[in-house]
Amino acid sequence: MSLPNHISDCHKLIQQLMEQNNQLVDQNNQLVDQNNQLVERVKELEARLNQNSNNSSKPPSTDLVKSRRLAALKSKKKKPSGGQKGHKGNTLRMVPLEELSHIEQVKPERCRCGKRLLHLPMEVQARRQVFDMPDPKLEVTEYQQMACTCPECGAKNVGAFPHEVNAPVQYGQGVRALMVMLAVKCQLS
Repeated sequence: MSLPNHISDCHKLIQQLMEQNNQLVDQNNQLVDQNNQLVERVKELEARLNQNSNNSSKPPSTDLVKSRRLAALKSKKKKPSGGQKGHKGNTLRMVPLEELSHIEQVKPERCRCGKRLLHLPMEVQARRQVFDMPDPKLEVTEYQQMACTCPECGAKNVGAFPHEVNAPVQYGQGVRALMVMLAVKCQLS
């Protein structure tokens, strides 16, 4: 770069250099702001990454170290998992019909051959009960699986239980949600 020989050319060069300098200062300020934002974001992400069930409200099941601890414990176990010999098991028991809150009959609508079955007499094939707590009062709903024989083809047809009702006696979604809520609350306090 050659230097100017006239004062007016010097003024022009100085003006250009000052404009370039102002542009560089603005660009530098933007980069500093962006850098500060990225530093804050990294701190936030590191803090989130370092959280576990001991220093936050996260459940213990989300702890990464737990899986290694469980593997070490499982390898040291001498007893098989599940109930041990001689242990008297406990399970829910069905309640009598007079204590039921609701009875839902699950009837087959059609036979495999296509014949409508809902108007035919049916008998109870199997029973399942769900204990649930929609309000503070425990409600027990019995699902009665109904069955009948098709008069056309003689095939036996059985109603299907709802997919979430998969045991003879079980707790419903409301009771399970309450247990989870209480377990989490106990861990936090």
